[in-house]
Amino acid sequence: MKGPLPKAASDRRGHRRTAPIATIRPVDPPPPPPADLGPAGRQAWVTWWHHATWLASSDAMFVHLLASLLDRASALEARIALDGLIVEGSTGQRVAHPLLGVLASLNGLIVSVAGDCAFTPAGRRRLGIEVRPMPAPTALDRLVGRRDRQRIGSDPA
Repeated sequence: MKGPLPKAASDRRGHRRTAPIATIRPVDPPPPPPADLGPAGRQAWVTWWHHATWLASSDAMFVHLLASLLDRASALEARIALDGLIVEGSTGQRVAHPLLGVLASLNGLIVSVAGDCAFTPAGRRRLGIEVRPMPAPTALDRLVGRRDRQRIGSDPA
């Protein structure tokens, strides 16, 4: 017989668990954005809670952190746009804006936290979340949608 001898049954660890350990119910309705968020953070908050159906109420702290980081990045980008990419250094030389390095570090942190929240493809894959495309609307779906739009007066046809 080739290869190593099999382990005793008491020493076997088995395969990794593929079934979920716990099932979490999605938050419905999504929580409103915190008052301290700026425009970029508010938009991200609403988008994530609307589309990321795997989020639970216990995730709110991390979603808030990520939205706050996006607000900071937005503020840094606005300041860099105002000052320009090249600014005057301490001795009068032309140098890259010092906030570019801060923004690059912040963007790395944003990607890391976003991955932990499964907002990136790699993060979703790591957690076993599969995002499937929406099925194409059927003829019945289109008719019902058209009827609903006509009822509220937004579709002249």
